[in-house]
Amino acid sequence: MRKIRLVRTVTKFKEEDNIPEIEFKVITDVYDKYVEDHKNNVLKAFWVLTWNSLIEPSFSDIIYNQILNHDESKYSKEEYEPYALYFSKEIKNTPEMERDFDYAWLNHQKKNPHHYQYWILAQDDGTIKVLDMPYKYIIEMICDWFSFSIKKGDYTEIGKFYDELKKTPNISKNTKAIIEPIIDSLVKL
Repeated sequence: MRKIRLVRTVTKFKEEDNIPEIEFKVITDVYDKYVEDHKNNVLKAFWVLTWNSLIEPSFSDIIYNQILNHDESKYSKEEYEPYALYFSKEIKNTPEMERDFDYAWLNHQKKNPHHYQYWILAQDDGTIKVLDMPYKYIIEMICDWFSFSIKKGDYTEIGKFYDELKKTPNISKNTKAIIEPIIDSLVKL
């Protein structure tokens, strides 16, 4: 697995935020651990779906390979630093950090087709068109969501999360028709 580590030669990171470099190293170490744990839980989620026959068998190999590369963009220069700082409990977020995170989150959504936001098409007239997600990305998205249930040790967590999310008009009906029976099965495990 490829990781891009930030290396700073200056004594301060973002002087306007007054974050010493040593603190940034601690922040990035914590963030690296978070991402690695998340990726491991996404893989565990994939195995739960597989073992419980919730994935179409013809897609298993394809999805498995996707899962191995899940969220690799979080190590990119566009995402790594803003994510590490935004989610750090060590420092208070500034308006600049909030802005940088918004751009990083947008980058993440648009580079990772397992996010439903990837499939939202902004029209020139200001309206949006919601596209159906391909099956392989729906399954990766469910694994992503289910990873948080695994982390909490509560398989019903994904059901609570989806109960709120399904109200959004930004996931197509066809996509929801694939998502919902899988989530219903997961919460019953």
